[in-house]
Amino acid sequence: MKNSIFLFVFLIFNLCVNAQEKFTISGYVKDSTSNETLINANISVLNESKTIATNNYGFFSISLSKGKHTLLVSYAGFESLEKTIDLQKNETIVFLLNTKRSSADGVIVTARKKDANVKNTQMGKFEISSDKVKTLPSLLGEADILKTIQLLPGIRNAGEGNAGFYVRGGGPDQN
Repeated sequence: MKNSIFLFVFLIFNLCVNAQEKFTISGYVKDSTSNETLINANISVLNESKTIATNNYGFFSISLSKGKHTLLVSYAGFESLEKTIDLQKNETIVFLLNTKRSSADGVIVTARKKDANVKNTQMGKFEISSDKVKTLPSLLGEADILKTIQLLPGIRNAGEGNAGFYVRGGGPDQN
């Protein structure tokens, strides 16, 4: 009886110790061309749904159980790298990431002169499209151009029940 209890306890202890066998993968994530460390690069363990980021020195460290693990290393502007590791002991790895090659379509740059609003005869002219008037909230579902004009800077209504408006201190009869 004593021997069977001792054997049972030994087997349970042995299973617990083997089940908790963990090893550490540590290392750096670097740029393959300049060999600079990449700060905040992501290392994901795909079969365990764990993700860690490198520190301010590009260093990472993660403890995983014994066995095969697939690591996905990614960083913005770089190609992702996937590597499968059979973890049997503590390991140090340096991941070298390649920059992404991308081609962009041609860029067209257009501009207006800064002083275009003071060189022509319509210096104080505001243009409001009908589409812009329709996007503003309206009373009873109808767009009101006079209420829309009163939303422009320097324009104020003439008072309650009055359809007129003042433009930069002028009178209602001047508009």
